[in-house]
Amino acid sequence: MIDLSSKAVNMKRRAHKTRRQLQAEKEKTAKQLVEKANALIDPLATLECFHKYKSKDGVLIEVTCQRVTDLSKQTVSWILDLMERNMKQMYEQSAWGWDLVAKQTELLEPAAWYLVASADDIPIGFSHFRFDIDYGVEVLYCYEIQLEPSSRRRGLGRFMMQALESMAFQTQMQKVVMTVFKHNPAAISFSHSLGYSNCIIIIIQTLQNYVSVEQTLTITIVLHNIRPIVISGTGLTVRTLIPQKRYITSFLANKIWASSTLR
Repeated sequence: MIDLSSKAVNMKRRAHKTRRQLQAEKEKTAKQLVEKANALIDPLATLECFHKYKSKDGVLIEVTCQRVTDLSKQTVSWILDLMERNMKQMYEQSAWGWDLVAKQTELLEPAAWYLVASADDIPIGFSHFRFDIDYGVEVLYCYEIQLEPSSRRRGLGRFMMQALESMAFQTQMQKVVMTVFKHNPAAISFSHSLGYSNCIIIIIQTLQNYVSVEQTLTITIVLHNIRPIVISGTGLTVRTLIPQKRYITSFLANKIWASSTLR
């Protein structure tokens, strides 16, 4: 039997909460969910369908998930090398420029998680991601997804993004967020193909433009041997994000923000 009087009291209490109190509760929940996700030993462990991938040309690829602190020295060295080979020129074309020390520091921060794809025990691709709070919302933030040139156009990048989306959904993150350079048409095209889009331009204090978007994402869990499958849906929701002062930097002139809403 439903206790209507108790339910009415709870609703009345909620109605009397101030906007600040509700926001504080929301932020507390977001923090707890991020801490819980970061406490996992391996966020990919139960998502068995993402442990292996057979590429379009028949190559069997293994995907693992580890904290940066658990990666081997050889893997870390390869990650830093691939990042520089793939992105140094792209950074040099931006207002940021290429700062090797700053980039290595970012890649090796303790909060970093990594998906590493390997073929015949040779690493061929990685994604640097984190469980974090962005604008007060719990998110899985994809900092990087980098593949060896010889491993592109095989569907591996899409597969790894689906793995990230599945981990985000499993850990109750609200969004998957990533950034790409505005002058990187290949990366923009890739993000668009996944359902991420760029749209609204906002003029801010520095008179620089940046683009932000929220793309709705329908997640369907299909129980097949207890393996969750991610299916991207359609629908577009666009919103304006007003940046805090700490975001008013040259970063905004170079990058596109894209996010995929999970719930």
